[in-house]
Amino acid sequence: LDELGLGISSLVVPVNRPLGDWDGLEARMDGLKQAMLLAFQLKAGVVAFRAGRIPADATSPAYETLCGVLNDLARHANRVGAMPSVGWAGEPADTVLALQDQVKEGPLGVNFDPAAVIPGGQSPAAVYSSLVNVVNHVTLRDAVRDIDDTMLEVPLGRGEVPWDEFLALTVEA
Repeated sequence: LDELGLGISSLVVPVNRPLGDWDGLEARMDGLKQAMLLAFQLKAGVVAFRAGRIPADATSPAYETLCGVLNDLARHANRVGAMPSVGWAGEPADTVLALQDQVKEGPLGVNFDPAAVIPGGQSPAAVYSSLVNVVNHVTLRDAVRDIDDTMLEVPLGRGEVPWDEFLALTVEA
């Protein structure tokens, strides 16, 4: 890669269950921590992954578990030098920011996916504008809202993401 003047900017890691779910959590955490170490070794500063839905009740055990897991990953980021970048499932920006405020142990970014906000009827540009200070990775996908308010991924430019507006905001950021 160096010979071609290229580098790796991030690693994207699939996570098979929500991070707030105790079932198999230790294995998911080990996998994410190993990916963060590998990212540092590859000179990639970001490890992007999806964490599942943010529990609605901030006092629930699932919410507390999620906060603990994210703090653990942020603490690990301090040691290895690769920042976790969490993708959310279309939650409102204020919900994401409230959770981000609970992570005090180290760096934690947001992996923004404009297609993920389509099912909820939110504007990708408006949500991105609200989260711009915590976004450290962007996944470019396009989608249309299906009849049952789910997302159907489509080729870039063929869905509901207003790319002119969204890309202008990312360039400005």
